[in-house]
Amino acid sequence: MSPSFCMALGEARSKCDHLANVPVPPSYARELHEITMSKGVHATTAIEGNTLTEEEVVEIVRRSDGQRHADYQVREVENVVLSYNSVLFALTQGHTTALTTELIKQFNRQVLDGLALPEEVRPGEIRRHSVAVGRYRGPDWDRCEEMLSRMCAWLNGPAFSTDGPMRIPLTIIKASLTHLYLAWIHPFGDGNGRTTRLCEFFVLVTSGVPTSAAHLISNQCNKTHDEYYRQLQYASESGGDVTRFLTY
Repeated sequence: MSPSFCMALGEARSKCDHLANVPVPPSYARELHEITMSKGVHATTAIEGNTLTEEEVVEIVRRSDGQRHADYQVREVENVVLSYNSVLFALTQGHTTALTTELIKQFNRQVLDGLALPEEVRPGEIRRHSVAVGRYRGPDWDRCEEMLSRMCAWLNGPAFSTDGPMRIPLTIIKASLTHLYLAWIHPFGDGNGRTTRLCEFFVLVTSGVPTSAAHLISNQCNKTHDEYYRQLQYASESGGDVTRFLTY
């Protein structure tokens, strides 16, 4: 990686420290949480074609009546909100865990809950058919389970185990590679993008990245939608060069 990339990681670590340690009134902290979550939820659903506005997503994030909506786009957003909140609730209860194949499947079930889906799609279950996204063809379905298992073992292994000043920089790299490798494996019949970005969020917040920063990657991917897909395509067609995706 280039020196400028390493400097950018240092800047990101510094900003995360600022966000985590600045004292703010509870009302402001709650508002910041709602705004950044709304941006993240809006981004991860808009990338998949959801046309609700950010203002409409804010209202869904703030709604506390527990009612679920029948409209597909609203339900899609509700599912993502509930999924993010489930991660944060587990974190506050001290129930954090490593990223596992079963957890990834659980996230997929959550983001697809109650949505009208093609007959071959089973929420939370590995696809049993071939997939292609543009020019990219995903791996054969019968390899997906093993690939997820190997990916999780690698991400939870010594390469990403550290503390001190390198914890946040390595976490950002780990989260970005989680995103990229899940996009490559494409293990589910639907909801892969939302599941991938939820896993990325999970890796960030469970490693100490403030929630107000953890939503920013999804927001950046949505704001630079075309470049996002160009970098995914380059990483695939280059034979696995991840450096440009990490820099992006």
